[in-house]
Amino acid sequence: GSKPSSESTMSTFASELKSGLASAKEDLLNVIGCPPHG
Repeated sequence: GSKPSSESTMSTFASELKSGLASAKEDLLNVIGCPPHG
């Protein structure tokens, strides 16, 4: 079996982390009553 390169793994992790933070940020804004759109 071939191991995934660390660069590929970090890149994937970084993109997942970014999208996770973005959705968490939106959830937080909705909770405190300041939705980003409106």
